[in-house]
Amino acid sequence: MKRRKIFLLIVAACILLLILLLPVNREFHILRERQGRVEVPHSIKELVIENTQSLDAYGVARYCSKVTCDLLRFSFNQDVLFENKVSKAHCVTYARLHATLCNIAYNTHDIDAVATPVVGYAVIHFVNINKLFVSLVPKEYERYFVDHDAVEIKVKSSGETKWIIDPTERDFIGFGGIYNKGQIK
Repeated sequence: MKRRKIFLLIVAACILLLILLLPVNREFHILRERQGRVEVPHSIKELVIENTQSLDAYGVARYCSKVTCDLLRFSFNQDVLFENKVSKAHCVTYARLHATLCNIAYNTHDIDAVATPVVGYAVIHFVNINKLFVSLVPKEYERYFVDHDAVEIKVKSSGETKWIIDPTERDFIGFGGIYNKGQIK
């Protein structure tokens, strides 16, 4: 039974990788905002503030996605955020940390943007990836794939959505994770 579970997870990962490597028709459907934020150690705040001084909103979002991926490793278990150690997290913490880091930079540098963790689901080539995973994973892991957390970046003054950033996807496959405005439903 354990071998079957591992096999199904490997098959799901291969399918996702193939879908992501093809020319992409990607969308992220937002269901709701996710409340909460992550307490960030002072040294990490200072690092983000220092390294985002000359960046625009998009540059800040990309940089904070990299920092998030450096600080976290995907796991179904959660750790607290450590200052000098990689922490375990799932997509909820990835999104909360990324939004928190972006907002630190946006507020410090007076950038007209705001980052909000959101809950939704990814659609790639007209396939709901969350439903696909739910159908492939063992029952005890289904709750992790029903929906997905990402970060919505909006223009603060107008409320217009500019991007959806998915730091979990970027960390999981090493690239991607950015949905442009036209790819958001």
